[in-house]
Amino acid sequence: MIDLHIGADLNVFDIARELRSTANKHFRQPKMMSMKRSALALTLALLFGTTAASAQSVWKVKTTPVGSDFTDIQDAVNAASDGDIILVDSGFYSELDIDNKALTIQAEPGADVRILRPFEYGSIIIRNLDSTQAVSLRGINAPRGTEGGFHQAGLVIRDCLGPVLVENGIYGASSVGHPAGLAHGVTITLSSSVSIVRCTIESLVCGCGPGGTPHEDPGLFAEGANVYLYDSSVTGSTGVDLKSGTFFSSNSIISGDVDAVRLSNGFGGVGAQAHLLNSVLNFGVTGQRVNVIDGLLVDLSGDAGGFSVTSPIREGETGVETYRGNPGELVLLFLSPTLMNGNLNVNVKGVDFLGQPTFRFRRGILPASGIKTKMVTINDLGPGIDAINIYEQAVFVDLITLNFTISEPSSVVILDAAF
Repeated sequence: MIDLHIGADLNVFDIARELRSTANKHFRQPKMMSMKRSALALTLALLFGTTAASAQSVWKVKTTPVGSDFTDIQDAVNAASDGDIILVDSGFYSELDIDNKALTIQAEPGADVRILRPFEYGSIIIRNLDSTQAVSLRGINAPRGTEGGFHQAGLVIRDCLGPVLVENGIYGASSVGHPAGLAHGVTITLSSSVSIVRCTIESLVCGCGPGGTPHEDPGLFAEGANVYLYDSSVTGSTGVDLKSGTFFSSNSIISGDVDAVRLSNGFGGVGAQAHLLNSVLNFGVTGQRVNVIDGLLVDLSGDAGGFSVTSPIREGETGVETYRGNPGELVLLFLSPTLMNGNLNVNVKGVDFLGQPTFRFRRGILPASGIKTKMVTINDLGPGIDAINIYEQAVFVDLITLNFTISEPSSVVILDAAF
C-alpha cells in the first residue's frame, strides 16, 4: 500500500510537522492507492523514471573470471562511471581507492569480502567527492590485522563534500610497528557527511610507542567532519576522538581504555559537538565518559528506532524489511533516489539523509515485541532497466505524544534477474 503523500517536496521533518498539525486526519484509517506489494520495484521504477534507472551500469566482481566483469574491485572502480553499481562476491581483494567518483559498492548477500592493505595510510580510501557525488559501501570489510608493513587505518575518508554511507562493515587498524601513529580503525577528515551503520571499528595495540611501549590509537578519529554512527561498536584507547565537526551516535557502543569520547578543537580552532542517543559509553578508570576539552556534549533522551533491509535483491527474490522500536508506534518508510548530506535536528533526535523526490510508505503499527518485519517480493523491473539504487529511512511515530524518531539510512540495490 502506498500512502497518499508522494511528492517532490516532502522530507521526514515536513512529515513530522504535518503529523502534529493534522493528527486526527492521519491517524484515522486513510484512503490509499492500491498496489500489490510484489510490484514494489516496478512502481519505484515508474516513479523515479526509467531513464535514470537504466543509466546505471552494473559491474560484477569475483576472484575468478567466470561470470564476472573483473577479478579485482579496483579494476571495476577504475572502469565505472558516476552512478554505477559494483557487486562483489566473496574473496580477498588487493585494494580499494575511490577518488572523485560516485559509486555504490555492495557485497553479495552472505559474501565475505575483505580488502588487503597495499596503501600506506588506509586499506579502503574514499576521497575528493564533490557536492554532487555520493559513495555507498555495504559489506566491504578491512578488519584488524598485522599485515601490510605500515601503521594503517582500515577505512580512510577525506576531503568529501558529498555524502558517504558505510554499512555492515568491519574496520580495524593494521601495524607492524610503523612509528607514524596512524592506527585508527577509521579516519575521517574534512568531510561533510559520513554515516556509519551496523559496523565494527577497532584500533590496534602495538609496540610502537617510545621505547617500544604498547601504543593504541582511537577506534574512530575525525577532524573537521560530520559523522553519524548507528547500531555500531567502536573500541580504542579513546573510542571516538573528535576534533571539530559534529558527531551523532544512535544505539551504539563506544569503548575506550581511557576516554570513551573525546571532544577538542581542530580545523579553524572550533570545538567538536557530540549528540548521543541511546548509546553505551565504556571508559577506563583514569578516563571519562565524554572528555570535553573544547566543544559541546548533548545527551538526548529517549529510545532509538532501528531499521534494516535486504540488499542487493533481484527480480523474483523476496527481501526482508525489519523495524525495531517501541510497541504501538506507527512505522513509515521513506524512499528516495538521492542521498544528501545529513541534516541533524536535535529537537526530533534524528538526521534526515534523503534528497528529493521523497516517497512515503505506511508500514503499520509495531506489535508488543517492538519488532516488525515485512516481506517484499521484487517483480519485473521492466524493459531496459538493469538496476535501481534507492536510499531508505524509517520513521517511528508515537501516536499518543506525536513524538518521533528517525532510523539510520540504508542503500538498497534492486537488480534485473540477469545479474
